[in-house]
Amino acid sequence: MMEIWKQKNVDQYLIEAYKNNIVLSGVSAGSICWFERGHSDSNSFENADGCWEYTKAKGIGLISAIHCPHYNESGRETFDDMMKSENIHGIALENNCAFVIKDNMYRIIKSDCNSKAYLLKNNAGKVSKNELIANEFSSIATIL
Repeated sequence: MMEIWKQKNVDQYLIEAYKNNIVLSGVSAGSICWFERGHSDSNSFENADGCWEYTKAKGIGLISAIHCPHYNESGRETFDDMMKSENIHGIALENNCAFVIKDNMYRIIKSDCNSKAYLLKNNAGKVSKNELIANEFSSIATIL
């Protein structure tokens, strides 16, 4: 998707829309696109063990982090391993969670109170994971 967007200049149109305060949203791969990179199955296929192999997908970089949607689904634990080589923070969202940014503020919205969102940080190859609590808007600078 990102390669086609670049060929067609869609990425530039979206960046322009962002700069003009147009609301942007996305689900799954559509949420990965806003970040620097994402944990994706877009170039992967089910292997002989019946497991998906995940890859890093390049986003358009509006959010300086790496993102994993569907974090509660099988195979997504590989995001934690992926984060061991990252120098930027990670945002992992379970299904039914949204990460909303407005005016350098963020908040987590849930449609299922049992769903969770996490901030992952790499510290010399050891990854810490903290739950992001659904709340009112907080400064994005506190997590990124």
